Amino acid sequence: MRPAAKSPRLGASFVVLSASLPEAMTRSHHAVDSALAAGQMVARRIGGAVIVHWAVKEARRINEELDNARRVKVRINDRENRPTLRRDPRTGEYRPY
Repeated sequence: MRPAAKSPRLGASFVVLSASLPEAMTRSHHAVDSALAAGQMVARRIGGAVIVHWAVKEARRINEELDNARRVKVRINDRENRPTLRRDPRTGEYRPY
C-alpha cells in the first residue's frame, strides 16, 4: 500500500492572512461563527421539542379514541331474527338452522 499524497497545509496561509488583518476583525469572525453554531444548536433543540410535543399529543388523541371505542357497547336488537348454527350430522359442518 502506498502512502497517501500529502496535501499542502492551509493552516499556515490562514495564519499569514489573519496576521495581516486587524485583530478586531479576526475576533468578530470567530464570534459570528460561534454565534451561528449556538443558534443552530438552539434551533435543533426547539425543533426536537416541537416534534416530541406533537408525538405526545398524537399518542394521547389516539389512546382517547381507542378508549372511547372500548366503552361503547354494541346492542343487538334483532336477536330473534338471527339464524343459529347447528351441526349437520351427515357432513359435520355447521349450517344455519
